[in-house]
Amino acid sequence: HYLQREAKLKTSARNVFPGQVESLRQSGFLVEVRLRSFGGLAVTALITQESMERMELTPEKTVIATVKATLVTLAATGASTSASNRFSGTVLRINRSELICAVVARLDEGSRVCALITTERADELELAPDMPVTIQFEAFSVVLDLP
Repeated sequence: HYLQREAKLKTSARNVFPGQVESLRQSGFLVEVRLRSFGGLAVTALITQESMERMELTPEKTVIATVKATLVTLAATGASTSASNRFSGTVLRINRSELICAVVARLDEGSRVCALITTERADELELAPDMPVTIQFEAFSVVLDLP
């Protein structure tokens, strides 16, 4: 099961999406990598052509996409956003401090994502467990690795 494989990966990044490359699209020295996680999420990453060549990326190659929790943002469901990666989910828990909140949400396909946001932002969103939320991060925030 993909969630068991996800839990075995050793990384400091809180958000890990193992999957397969679906497509590669080059634009100058950058390459847009679209992958499908084993849970079914469509994740987009932007990497350099040099990285693509070094990793020998091709469609159907297995990769691991990671995103640090500090690079994940949250928005109210239905809010307009320009982030390349947007997913619907539900807040599971919030660990609050005076300045920062660690918000763990379950995506609709079952995986969990952690976002570190300011307590002020969490209060603006009126975050609470069981609340629907949009989880988002930019393609530049995604780091790809090989298993």
